[in-house]
Amino acid sequence: FVAKYNPPVVSSIENAEDGEFNVSVYPNPTSSIFNFQSSIFNSNRIEIKIYNVTGEVIYKEEMPINYLLHTANYPAGIYFLQITAGTNTKVFKLVKE
Repeated sequence: FVAKYNPPVVSSIENAEDGEFNVSVYPNPTSSIFNFQSSIFNSNRIEIKIYNVTGEVIYKEEMPINYLLHTANYPAGIYFLQITAGTNTKVFKLVKE
């Protein structure tokens, strides 16, 4: 079974906030490491999923709210990063050079 995800069309979002869930992802594009930092009310851990352009989940992990994501082993291309904390979810388009 392969999980599929049809991400929304995203052009160039690097920051998202809605009062309780603030997230920054940088640098974007990158060749090896994405840094993401979040400020989440009443949470110190988040779940991330990375999808390739076909919607396949290629990485999934629960982690601290500030994290360095190493992507050196991923081929160049476009990916989607989904960050979830409780009922809040944000999706970012990532460009791997």
